[in-house]
Amino acid sequence: MEAANVRRFLLAVLAAFTLLAATPAPSILGTPVLIVYPFSANGGDISKEAGSRLAVAIATRIANLGGVDVKPAAPGVDRQDYLESAHHDGADYYIAGYVTPLGDGVSLVEQLVSTQTGIVVYSNTAQVRTFEEAGSQGDVLRDALLRHQTRNLGAYAAPPPPADTPTPTPAPGSAAQANLGRLFGRKQQRAAAASPSASPNPSPAAAAIARAAATPAAATPAPPAASPTQVAAVPRGSDYSVLAIGGPAEGDQRSFTGAAIRNDMIANHRRVADAGATREAACSKDSVGTLLGGNLTTRYHTILGQPQTTATLELLVYDCAGNIVYQKTFANDVRGDWKSAVDGVVARAVAAFLREPAGSQRG
Repeated sequence: MEAANVRRFLLAVLAAFTLLAATPAPSILGTPVLIVYPFSANGGDISKEAGSRLAVAIATRIANLGGVDVKPAAPGVDRQDYLESAHHDGADYYIAGYVTPLGDGVSLVEQLVSTQTGIVVYSNTAQVRTFEEAGSQGDVLRDALLRHQTRNLGAYAAPPPPADTPTPTPAPGSAAQANLGRLFGRKQQRAAAASPSASPNPSPAAAAIARAAATPAAATPAPPAASPTQVAAVPRGSDYSVLAIGGPAEGDQRSFTGAAIRNDMIANHRRVADAGATREAACSKDSVGTLLGGNLTTRYHTILGQPQTTATLELLVYDCAGNIVYQKTFANDVRGDWKSAVDGVVARAVAAFLREPAGSQRG
């Protein structure tokens, strides 16, 4: 009788292990979904397809490395609509950025954005000369994405973006690699036909990205943008003017932001001519030498039953020649309405701008 009981017990244990083996293990985090949007051209005669080819190079590298579900970007999406488009396509993160001619190569400003908060969770600046080097930036961005996803399962809101850290330029590839400086230096030059890949046999996701990039789409002008490093400004008056604020936020929120920037600048003993002006109107006054503008995004969510508002401000500061002399993204998350969130992010942005070393702004 005792032997029969032992036999039944062993059969029950074997059945239990068989059932567990047949049941797939649940994933706590799941595979993050990413979209890489075309990089916006900034200055110089950069060919229109260059920004798309850079995005394809980075997206292909990340897809081939695995661990991230990379979706192709929808064609013809304006930069200010990236967050909404990424949400619509089910992405957890998206990558966007700017490309600026620099010597015989280019400078890339890369931004990884969480679609849950609309906040830049990682940013990086790199100098590259070939599309192969540009594609290698996918390693850095993929690692940053996975770190952000796993660092704290209980974190619902991302912190403000870290300061940009230059990435060392990788060793140049073979002589057959296309030179970015030559590709970007003339609009009339045709970009090299070869698309970079980290593997001779790209993954299905990488192939889908390449097909999507080849889909014709209406060209959309990129807004003026630059690396967060400062450039020489044209000497003019010491007064400031606040341009109309752009971005996906509501009109009254953008107007409130412009007024808040003006008030904070005045509180810091700067002379501000007006708010909500156009560049032409502001620069028609000889006393004005610096223009403050930017893009605002607001997002509403709930944490532990409490309403939260996140305001994200990309502060852009211009001179009257159209050069961007300062650019950085700030975020503020509060328990309360959007006005409190905007007041906080404006105060943070203005304070950071005014703390920049001498020569980075005037007034």
